[in-house]
Amino acid sequence: MATGAWWVETAVVLYLTLVEPFYGKREYLRLVNRMAVDPAARARFYWRIVLLEWFLVALVSISLRLRREPFFRLDLTLPRSAAGAGLVVGICAGLVLSIGLSALSPNLRGRFRRQLEPVQVLLPVTRPERYGYVAVALTAGFCEEVLFRGLFMTYLSSLGPWLVMPSIVAISAAAFGFAHLYQGWKGVLGTGVLGVVLALVYVYTGSLLWPILVHALLDLRVLALLPPPPSRHEVHA
Repeated sequence: MATGAWWVETAVVLYLTLVEPFYGKREYLRLVNRMAVDPAARARFYWRIVLLEWFLVALVSISLRLRREPFFRLDLTLPRSAAGAGLVVGICAGLVLSIGLSALSPNLRGRFRRQLEPVQVLLPVTRPERYGYVAVALTAGFCEEVLFRGLFMTYLSSLGPWLVMPSIVAISAAAFGFAHLYQGWKGVLGTGVLGVVLALVYVYTGSLLWPILVHALLDLRVLALLPPPPSRHEVHA
C-alpha cells in the first residue's frame, strides 16, 4: 500500500473509532438544547451529517487514487452466489413486510415509535425536514457502508493474516455500534448487531451494493411509520 494512502486510511479509521462516537454525542446533545429555541436546528443538523460523511468518503477516494485503484474496486456488483442473492432478497423482503405490517397495525406502529423515543429529536416533523432526512438516510446507506464495511474491514484485513474474518466482522461491527454512542448503550448494542448483519451481507455477497441497499431501507422505513407532517396552516398556527 502506498505510504500516503495508508496515512489517509489510518486517519479515517482512527476518526471513526476514537473521535466520531464522542463528537456525535456532543452534537446530538447540542441539538437537543438548540431545538427548544431554534426549530431550524434539526434541518441544519441533517445537512452537517451529509457533508461530514461525504467528506470522509472523499478521503477514501483520495486514498484509492494514491494507490492507483479505481473507487469502484469497492465492488458495487450483483451477488456472486445464489446464497448471497437469497440473503439479500430475504432481508429486503423482511424489511418491506415489517413496514407493511407496522403501517397496518396501530399496535406495531406504536411499538416501533416507542423504540425511537431515545432519538425522538432526530426524527423529521415538517415536510422540508423529511426531505433532509431522506438525504441523511441515503447518505448513511452509502457512506457508512463505504466507511465501516468497505474501508474498515479492508483496513483490518491488511494488518496481517492473524486477523481472521470473524474477528474483522466483530471489530468493524463494534466500531459501527460505538459510533452511535449518542443513542445510549442500548443503541450501541443494537447498531452493533446491525453492523454484524451488514458485514455478513457484504462478506456473503462480495459486494457493498447490498449492505448499502439494506442500510438505506432500514433508515428510510422510519418515514413510512411517522405521523403525517403538519399542514401549512398547523405550522403557522
